[in-house]
Amino acid sequence: MEPCIKWAGNPNVIIAVKAFGLKATIQVVDLQVFLIPRITLKPLVPSFPCFANIYVSLMEKPHVDFGLKLVGADLMSIPGLYRFVQ
Repeated sequence: MEPCIKWAGNPNVIIAVKAFGLKATIQVVDLQVFLIPRITLKPLVPSFPCFANIYVSLMEKPHVDFGLKLVGADLMSIPGLYRFVQ
C-alpha cells in the first residue's frame, strides 16, 4: 500500500535559540508535509489483526514546507535561507 499523505497545519511552536551570546525566540508557522510511504503488512497470520509486523518506508524524500518568524518578521523571505534550510 502506497498512500499519498498531505498534511498542513498552523502550529503554535515556539523555539528558543541562543547563539553567539544572543537569545531569540523563533516561531514555526504554516507547516506542510507531503510524503509517500510504502506500508507493508507481513507476515500474514490466521489470528486478528491478520498480520504480525508493519513495515513503513518512504518512497522518496518527503517535502516539508514551513515558515519561521522572528519578532514578527518572516525569516524564510531572506534570499538563500529557504534553500539552505531545505
